[in-house]
Amino acid sequence: MSDIDLTLGGTCAGTGNEIFGIDLGTTYSAIAWLDKNGKPETLDNTEGESTTPSVVYFESESSISVGNTAKEAITTDPERVVSFIKREMSNASYSFEADGKSYNPIAVSGIILKKLVQDAEIKTGIPVEDVIITCPAYFGTEEHRATKEAGIAAGLNVLMVLNEPTAAAYAYGINVDEPQTIMVYDLGGGTFDVTIIRVDPNSDPHVNVVVSGGDSTLGGKDWDEAFVNLISEKWKEATGLDNDILEDSRYKAELLVVAEKNKKFLSSRASVKIRVSPPNDLKSENVEITREEFEAATLHLLDRTIYAANDVISQAAEKEGVDNFEFDTLLCVGGSTLMPQVVSRLEKEYGKTPKVSDPHQCVAKGAAVYAGLYLGWKDPIDPPLPPLSGDVLSKSYGIIAFRPNDKGGQDEVVYNLLLKNQSVNIAKHTHIFKTQYKNLKTIKFRVAESEIGCWVNSKAENLETGNEDTQDRIDLYDKYVVKIIKDAEMILPPNLDAGEGVEVTFYVDPKDMVLNVTAVLLKTGETIEIRCDNVGIEIPPPIEGGIVV
Repeated sequence: MSDIDLTLGGTCAGTGNEIFGIDLGTTYSAIAWLDKNGKPETLDNTEGESTTPSVVYFESESSISVGNTAKEAITTDPERVVSFIKREMSNASYSFEADGKSYNPIAVSGIILKKLVQDAEIKTGIPVEDVIITCPAYFGTEEHRATKEAGIAAGLNVLMVLNEPTAAAYAYGINVDEPQTIMVYDLGGGTFDVTIIRVDPNSDPHVNVVVSGGDSTLGGKDWDEAFVNLISEKWKEATGLDNDILEDSRYKAELLVVAEKNKKFLSSRASVKIRVSPPNDLKSENVEITREEFEAATLHLLDRTIYAANDVISQAAEKEGVDNFEFDTLLCVGGSTLMPQVVSRLEKEYGKTPKVSDPHQCVAKGAAVYAGLYLGWKDPIDPPLPPLSGDVLSKSYGIIAFRPNDKGGQDEVVYNLLLKNQSVNIAKHTHIFKTQYKNLKTIKFRVAESEIGCWVNSKAENLETGNEDTQDRIDLYDKYVVKIIKDAEMILPPNLDAGEGVEVTFYVDPKDMVLNVTAVLLKTGETIEIRCDNVGIEIPPPIEGGIVV
């Protein structure tokens, strides 16, 4: 890809058709564009920094701040501060209350995006309108939709929501001259992604995702929490007291800020000394924490990333039909990969020296590179997009149905029409179900998201045509494993026989990763269309009548 002239895309600085790449991160966010020479450049905020803390401080109804000012308020006014909102993107019940107003994750994320945009406009003197926003690879259709809605709330035209490892691969892959397979290990402040990607400068698309996985509840924040616990334990040892100094939420918030700062110091020092001055007239004491102690206290967290990475490698082997899956390059993304324990463990585990290149900014830069390669016009629909990056689905998507069992009854099952790790470029599948009973008045269509099932290349032809063994797609419905993301109803004509065909089609739009469902009653042509762009519902009651596999 190094021979591609990104200035030809028409999205570079000074063209009047700029498209910006935004990394909406859990702890820090960044915005980038292509400079006049077609090189990706992160735009500094008004504080002169390339990244902005993803923290919002609702000081008053008329004063809302984002970034360092908001982060400082964590220690003085924590009840009015929102951080790590990215972890709540799929939580429909989350709401932050301030000054009589409610803010959901979309609204809070929109405020963060507005700060990035305003600062970029001051820096460049150019209105920021068209953007590509990134999100973790494991995000499902709900989180993708919420990310796009956050951009819209900020007044932006969101051309695409791009997976972060794919963006990172573009930032790195622009200098790749020959095909290679890359494992992207993305350990950010609040989330963890691991994705295996093939980069080929001679193919189109240049980047194809093989498999991806991750953990939405694992990131640098968890290392900070462990550091704080270590501070508390050290203080107890030094003072001989058994008081829980972390019970005070304000003081714990203060220690978390201290922990984040000293965690970074330990990347270049053997130890750090911290003054611990708890409230309530408890004794103050200096404590020393060594890098060795910190790494021991967080070993279980690092182990979780390795387990996840090995699971993804196993999925890649299964998908490719090989016993041992090999990759050429190990690419580290995310600020937490700067901790020495991460690089050391990865090298020991996989026998490769990890490439740690610009981990804080490479995702935003990669989104800008992607814009320069593929989106060199205002309207992404007319003319049609060139071939997109070969991303894959991070979840399986199906419908709740019934299947006869060997006891003469019927089990409630999930039938997955789209499978995890299936390419978004072929993310369309149709299956004909049957009505369950005679004289049904309605059919409940419950769209489900889960980790059940996995795309396998050796079965690709059968999986695409629907000739596969249904066991590849079906499992018993378990409300603790399967998430219902949409609930819709089709009203049926009277006197309908049992066993009438119902054709159900699932399709994921690769531009915004939103799932679209169409169901047709074949006898009458009765049709219902479901767009899963406003999802997140309470677990519904059991279906009394529906469709049969």
